[in-house]
Amino acid sequence: MAIDSANVLVESAKWDSGQLDDWRRYLDKRVGAYGVLSAGTDEAANRIRDGVPDAASKKTLMRRLVELRVPCGLVERKIENPRLARAH
Repeated sequence: MAIDSANVLVESAKWDSGQLDDWRRYLDKRVGAYGVLSAGTDEAANRIRDGVPDAASKKTLMRRLVELRVPCGLVERKIENPRLARAH
């Protein structure tokens, strides 16, 4: 089956899957105590996603990421329901 290139969007990625995995492992050891409820790698979005319970935790995590000199745009922080996060 041929793909019509007029309907394809190609975007460059900053990090390859190996780099995302390396960053995830690095961060797992350094940010878990900062209110992170869930953590994962989103290769389609080319970033790491961390779920936190509230705005205060999100701000604290952001400060920690800055301290660790994590590249801008690598980690997406989102507020999520703690009960749902722990169920997974």
